[in-house]
Formats: sequence, C-alpha cells, structure tokens
Amino acid sequence: MRLSMTFKEYLQFLKSYSNAPLTLNRLTLPFGIISDSVESDTLLVGHILDDLAVRLQGDEAVDCIDVVAIAYDLGHENAGSFLDQVPYIMSRMAKEMSGGGHIH
Repeated sequence: MRLSMTFKEYLQFLKSYSNAPLTLNRLTLPFGIISDSVESDTLLVGHILDDLAVRLQGDEAVDCIDVVAIAYDLGHENAGSFLDQVPYIMSRMAKEMSGGGHIH
C-alpha cells in the first residue's frame, strides 16, 4: 500500500483507462487499495485525471484521498462512502508502515 505517489506516476497507471467509466477501484488500485467497482454512468477516469492535471504538476504528490475527493466533488456518490472510511484506512496504513500489521 502506498500513501502517495507523484502525479506523473499516477497518470502512468491510469492513462490507458481515461475513456473507461469511473470506478473507485480504478482510482484506488494504484495505491494498493481495493474499493468499490460500481461504474459511473456519467464520469470517466479521464475526468479525474483532467482535474488533477489542472491542480498538480507532474512531480507533485497525490494520494488516494485526493483522487476520491475529486470523484465525489464531480458527483460520484459512491465516493462519499469511501471518504467516510478514511480514518479507518489511515489507521491501517499507519500500522502497515510501522510494521504493526499487514493489509491483505
């Protein structure tokens, strides 16, 4: 699991999915997080990448919460449930980084 990566790295992971329907899973898998796979009827992965490109330079860091928050802001309602779980996710990430537990 990764806390963050550069926008350039994130873009490399998802560029080929730009025209694919948005799912939270597509957004979070580059960070090693499995999430919701319900496809949006109105948003594409490229919408998130475009929004990130306006906000970030290639070497700036992006994290999972950033991308899911953008999805929510653009109207992907399923992202709200994920954001509600952020404290739990952050706790698990901290445990993994400190060697106190393993994420499966």
